[in-house]
Amino acid sequence: MDARELRVGNLVNEEVLGDCLVETIFKTGQIEISVNNLTKEGVVNKRCFIFNIDNFQPIPLTEERLVKFGFVYHSDYNALQKMGFSIENRATDKLSTNINKDEFGVWYINSYLREVKHVHQLQNLYFALTGEELTTK
Repeated sequence: MDARELRVGNLVNEEVLGDCLVETIFKTGQIEISVNNLTKEGVVNKRCFIFNIDNFQPIPLTEERLVKFGFVYHSDYNALQKMGFSIENRATDKLSTNINKDEFGVWYINSYLREVKHVHQLQNLYFALTGEELTTK
């Protein structure tokens, strides 16, 4: 994973910890991440760790992930595309994705932007367009 692709707030995956939130990116090739830890009492505590960037993998973008981010499925999206999802934001009007042969193409106001394969890529694109973080709902 390339640290230049990451921003604070991105989701990444660590083999043992699972999905983690990037808190800090260091010039030394390390990143600080946080994970939520549920205690016996049912309280969620945030725990932070520092690892080398090599310990992390990008999270593949899936239909399930889109829904968790607030994208809505449209069965009548386009006859040429397998499926379509969109998310509305007061700053963007509409950002949409289509899935064709497991590839996610991202569209903004009827203009194709790029293909995204990983969650952090979609988060970065969304932030660039809206100035807001794309977080799970």
